[in-house]
Amino acid sequence: MSHQPFYRLILILTLLACIGTAGAQVKLDAWLLNKDIKVLFLSDFNFTGNAAMSGDFFQLQLTNQTPSDQSIRVRLEVGWDGGEDGKIAEGITRPFLLQMGEIRMIRSSDLLGGHHTYSLEDYAIDSDAELLKDKILKTGKVPSGVYSFRFQIMSESMDSVLDERQIDILITNPTTLYLQSPGASAELELQSIFSPYPLFRWISDMNRFRLIVAEKLDDVHDQAAPDEIIQDRVIFEKELIVDPTLSQVENGVETVVAPAYTYPSVGAPALQAGKTYYWQVHGLVNSAGQQIELPSEIWAFRVADLTQASTSRVLATLLSSLQCGNLESFFGPGSPLEGYEPTGIFMINGQPISLQAVQQILAKIQSGEYQLVDTTCE
Repeated sequence: MSHQPFYRLILILTLLACIGTAGAQVKLDAWLLNKDIKVLFLSDFNFTGNAAMSGDFFQLQLTNQTPSDQSIRVRLEVGWDGGEDGKIAEGITRPFLLQMGEIRMIRSSDLLGGHHTYSLEDYAIDSDAELLKDKILKTGKVPSGVYSFRFQIMSESMDSVLDERQIDILITNPTTLYLQSPGASAELELQSIFSPYPLFRWISDMNRFRLIVAEKLDDVHDQAAPDEIIQDRVIFEKELIVDPTLSQVENGVETVVAPAYTYPSVGAPALQAGKTYYWQVHGLVNSAGQQIELPSEIWAFRVADLTQASTSRVLATLLSSLQCGNLESFFGPGSPLEGYEPTGIFMINGQPISLQAVQQILAKIQSGEYQLVDTTCE
């Protein structure tokens, strides 16, 4: 009877040990190094095994929780939702040893690079993924869609899967970037604006930008290209994130609700009357390990000298701002007012206002402070 408690203790310890061994495994974790990737290039996939990769975009963590060293392989299967069967490539590493208790990190360049301990063998675009090949060869970028990266830890003999994870990336390849105001294309006739604090507006399918404003120097020759001029004297540069909720906060970056930005009245050189300014927006898009800049067209404008503005010039600008046409369409040959001349008198609600008051209204329309609801031109 005195030995029975001893036997019961041995039985309990043995049971606990069995439970602990059964739960041990080689564990796999996988994650994106940048969750906001919008573009991937052919070199990022390195299907040929010879490309210089631009950076890493995913990382694996392998943890050996078993009570012994393990000889394992890592298998990768790449999928694309634009293909017929979804799978576009796969490969598997040579066996390598993961010691007991070891935690090892493996990055995308380790697996997809051609000369590494963990390089994938027989890794290439599947022969039936011809559509993907054609699209990549045309642009150098993978086409838009969802790309899946399915990772598996396999035994050396490949007869069992020890653990697996999957990462999905939505590639959108944004390219839209059109300027709206102020001014017009630097290749066209220079337009005047009536505010030293213009509202810069553009249209884009991106959400991060760099706004650049440059002053045209007086001694710049007439044949200078817009991209030369905008580099001569940059007076203002601002990185912006478009977020309607204003919830994104980042040091050195300003968050705006829409792709628009009002030139600041403090903290930036004042725009001067009579001077010409060039501006451009660069869309900033994340790829693997780097940020790509997609520049817009370059636009230009002149800040009008309010003390020298003529009635005709202000009237022409007013008609343009109201989208009513131009002076020629009202006073030119064959127009409704042919033979007449503008009186120079402006009226609002039956009351005359000064030329300066009209200029102030124009400035507020152009800056976005006043929003036009409806216009009728007669």
